[in-house]
Amino acid sequence: MKIILNNFAKIKKAEINVDGITVIAGKNNSGKSTIGKAIFSFFYAFKNLKKEIFKIKREFFMNSLQEFFYYGNDRDLNLQKHAHYYFPPSSKEHRFLREIKLSLHNNLFDDNFNADRVKDILETYNKYFKDYNVNFEDCLERAISSLKQVDDFQITKSVIEDKFNNVFDGQLCNFNNKEDADLSFEIKNGIFSIDFVKNKVKNFVQPFAIEHDAFLIDNPLILNKLSNKYGLFTSDENYAVESIISSINMSFTTKKKTSISSIVAKEKMDQLIDSLDKVVGGEAINTDEGIMLMENKNGSPTSFKNVSSGLKAFVLLKLLIESEIIKDNDFLILDEPEVHLHPEWQIEYARIIVMLQKLFNLNIVITTHSRDFLEAIELYSKKYNISNKCNFYISVENDNEISFKNLSDNPDELYRQLITPAKVLDKLRFELEDND
Repeated sequence: MKIILNNFAKIKKAEINVDGITVIAGKNNSGKSTIGKAIFSFFYAFKNLKKEIFKIKREFFMNSLQEFFYYGNDRDLNLQKHAHYYFPPSSKEHRFLREIKLSLHNNLFDDNFNADRVKDILETYNKYFKDYNVNFEDCLERAISSLKQVDDFQITKSVIEDKFNNVFDGQLCNFNNKEDADLSFEIKNGIFSIDFVKNKVKNFVQPFAIEHDAFLIDNPLILNKLSNKYGLFTSDENYAVESIISSINMSFTTKKKTSISSIVAKEKMDQLIDSLDKVVGGEAINTDEGIMLMENKNGSPTSFKNVSSGLKAFVLLKLLIESEIIKDNDFLILDEPEVHLHPEWQIEYARIIVMLQKLFNLNIVITTHSRDFLEAIELYSKKYNISNKCNFYISVENDNEISFKNLSDNPDELYRQLITPAKVLDKLRFELEDND
């Protein structure tokens, strides 16, 4: 996949190849994370887009039907303006109204809208409201007429906009020059594109449906939410966190079905789990207090809130693999994963990432500041024969504008920039020695 960003968020211009492992290095606040978040937002917006649009249309239809049912043609003269007065919660009429809504909801889930089927559902309940002069057929026709006026293109723009805003908090166009932004994602033989004007989606192109998922991990501390029996998410929680934690929770409550794909996946997983177990040394288990880590079979489970950040990083990978949440050809975005890791664990984490790519053919995007972690990715990719699937970039800032330079053919330049702090310390050391 190739991603091109123009005037997006912090970035003036970027053209990034994502095929195998893509490493992006650079200083703090230089737009590295923006690349990963843009890729995640793209999959977040376009995966299951058709179902998302239908859910919105279904809800609109349900609300329209209910409004016409309650208010009729004249809001001032309707018989059910005070519905709870006429139909108290304990009444059979109120119960039937709820059953109507539930029946319609269940029968409008797929995208094969069938007016006759909805009419049959309404007619089933018609006898209960004959004394209230409710014309079910008229209500249905008016709701369908309202639905036909809904513009699918406008709904789709709204969905895409909401998804990107959830990740970027509404700041989509370039922070500095305030120019319009555009993104394009070249996948296979198709090009997806999105144009933003004043942080709103102006236009988009979707050549085909997206099949794969993307996972964004910017902090292993999200595992703390697994040890919370009182509720997982706050009102401002972003989908990157919610999707991972929800998937892990579901894996502990849903019985897996055996299939050829799951058997093949297990054979791949076993190779990785052995490596992860050497670090993790325990299993995640479901308890009355939430999901916890059992490090010692004879001990008590440990809340993830009391597990080190570095260990959480490995446990999170293990859960994603073991629970078959991440699958072949998916996208995994790791934002500065080395931050929470001891230098030795940085090297081991890099090895597991390379193995993960090789076994599952994942598309992995990594941002990093660590020279050691970068070199470990490069060396292990050579050891496991996937060096031809590695790309290296560095962020470049010029006059407060950020772009990215491809150093895949010359990673030495990347190392030179990352080694600068060591040179500063060497200079300081020599100064101190001279003073002595």
